[in-house]
Amino acid sequence: MSYEKEASVALISDGDEDSDPLVEVDLNTAIESAGIGRYHAGAMVVACLIWMYMSVVVTAEPFFLKGMTDRLELSSLEAGAVAACRVVGCIFGGLFMGRLADQIGRVKSMAGGIALTACFTLLGGIKSGGFSLLLVSRFGVGLAGAGVLMTNSTLFAEICPAAHRGRFLALMHLFWPAGMVACIWVVPQYGEREWRNLMLVTGGPGFLLAPVVLCVLWESPRTLLMMGEKLKAEAVIRTIAFQNGTSIVEGNEKWMLADPPAPSEGAVEGWHTAFSAPFRWRVTLPLGICFFAINYASQGTFLWLNEYMTRLGFENEDINLEYNLIAVAQVAATLVSIVLIDSGQRRLTLAFSFVLAGVFMLVAVSYPDNHQYVTMFFVIACFWEQFIWLSLYIVAGEVYPSVVRNTCVGILMGPNRLGGVISTAIGRVLMNDDVALPFILHALFLIGGGLAALMLRDDKTRQCLNDQI
Repeated sequence: MSYEKEASVALISDGDEDSDPLVEVDLNTAIESAGIGRYHAGAMVVACLIWMYMSVVVTAEPFFLKGMTDRLELSSLEAGAVAACRVVGCIFGGLFMGRLADQIGRVKSMAGGIALTACFTLLGGIKSGGFSLLLVSRFGVGLAGAGVLMTNSTLFAEICPAAHRGRFLALMHLFWPAGMVACIWVVPQYGEREWRNLMLVTGGPGFLLAPVVLCVLWESPRTLLMMGEKLKAEAVIRTIAFQNGTSIVEGNEKWMLADPPAPSEGAVEGWHTAFSAPFRWRVTLPLGICFFAINYASQGTFLWLNEYMTRLGFENEDINLEYNLIAVAQVAATLVSIVLIDSGQRRLTLAFSFVLAGVFMLVAVSYPDNHQYVTMFFVIACFWEQFIWLSLYIVAGEVYPSVVRNTCVGILMGPNRLGGVISTAIGRVLMNDDVALPFILHALFLIGGGLAALMLRDDKTRQCLNDQI
């Protein structure tokens, strides 16, 4: 049934004296009244599959890069260029895929991004392509995939009632480590000579997932209303309420959505919105610092922790155990956040997590001779790093208005991936001077991120979202 046919119920004539009058309902009230139920559960299943798929695609990269380097006889510089191309693609993808989702809709953007991720992953498996095609393939994976996860979060932020929004968004993150586990199970089935087959296996499921996204997920009613599709937005609300077994107006189904609010006088739309007066200092700058800090610290820790522990005399079994404990800590952080994320103000939760992650990382490198301390405190630091990522995704998806939400989130997430690039580039130099120095710098960035979080002046914890500037 089309959007327009479902929405036509709202246009029932109210000329009958005995009939209830037509009630006008604003969008926030409608979303709150639709509640949480069967629709959100089904949509969450699809959302979690998206997170698992993207996790598998990213996690498989180091494994096929090793085989690719050996089989194509690439230099270390060429292998590094292939890996870096995906990060560069992510930077551009955050900007352009973010904007695209505000222009054509969340669901179409996600489905297209997943299909393109599959295409570019498979493109790298063409034997005759050579080194140049691999560069294009990894850039394309970063470009197409960058907007998928943030748009997934944006969609759920826009369809969930305020009291449950944080929990639903946090739940998705549980399936990133699930995807890592699935990938680690698949990888041993393929030897280094079969690295192209590994690319095919990890990328191919995207062709099945993309149509599922289009068929199962409904477009965000907020996006539809901002695009001038009022009847479609109303149809989505009616469908969600019907599947959840709720009523928008108690005892009266004769209702229609109110017109969207008019934009503020002089409001700037597009990429410039993030740097306009209402958002520049209160939202964009603090969150930009937060994203840069966590990108710098988490990428650097993941990359250099192995070498740090090796230089301290840890056995390989101990290092493998450390990474397994970190994965468990990330899952634990996600589970804790599902319970607690809607309890306190997001900005304070974010600041608290940043500071604790930084403090525990400093403690971890303060006792290099005590291996138990090193192991324990790095795990705790990574627990709070995961909490930071969870909180940042949620905050970024709430503080901007619906008309430019994904555009602004893309500006925050895309360019600030440079933090991870910089951390990777200078970590070796710092480690050669002092084995603990990279992690001391990571800790200082994390504590700085906590101070930036306190600068945030817009907190939407348990509050309805804004739709217009």
